[in-house]
Amino acid sequence: MTENPFLVSFGTYSNIELYRILLDEEQYQPGAVNAARQVLHGRNLSEEEWNQLKKEVQHQPYPTYENRGMNRVKRKTKQLGDKLNPFYKTGVDKDISLIIISISFLLLFSLITGYDVLLDLLAGFSFSSTSIMLLFPYFFVSIGLFYFYRRDPLGWIILFAWTSYSFLTILLYFLYSLFEQQIIFFVPVDHTTLVGTLIVFGSLWFAVIRRPVRAAFRISSIMLYTTLLLAAGFSALLFFK
Repeated sequence: MTENPFLVSFGTYSNIELYRILLDEEQYQPGAVNAARQVLHGRNLSEEEWNQLKKEVQHQPYPTYENRGMNRVKRKTKQLGDKLNPFYKTGVDKDISLIIISISFLLLFSLITGYDVLLDLLAGFSFSSTSIMLLFPYFFVSIGLFYFYRRDPLGWIILFAWTSYSFLTILLYFLYSLFEQQIIFFVPVDHTTLVGTLIVFGSLWFAVIRRPVRAAFRISSIMLYTTLLLAAGFSALLFFK
């Protein structure tokens, strides 16, 4: 049985914070309420301490509407963080969390390091293959991450197609660069960069295609090979055009 993930984070909460969760339990997930009750009772408060706790809650002003709104945002953000935190997960749940975090970090890193190129592309956007290939991850893959987080097969298909296409395209450029002195991959890159990028996308591709992950998304063999062939065909079409 999977351990309640809220038990870890609630261990640092004060008694009054935990007691407020119990008083306002309809605003929280059942797992959070159970964890708050378990942690609070696990502290073995005496009757005097319980009475003092109730008095403190009564005398402290309840958060204003604005503060409650901010607290709700913080709570939702924290709940999302708890759901994605791989240290709270086991098995395939941990694999899925790591995939989401890794791809999100990769997109964020790409956005930070290449924002100048993206701004230029958006300013003079045209439906060229270069523009589409550079902007593709920020829209299509973001949608894929959303559905992947919700355990929708569409999310798996999008991420598998993207990782397959990226890995195969970079592999083709790397093989081509072995026979050429220079190579232009939108911007000049060296062999070290290509090898590093191959390792990153190869690791992501392997993580997405693992049998436990595919089973969690109910991916059939036909769906797997069809997506792979489409990604390979698209990669070859753009490379050899």
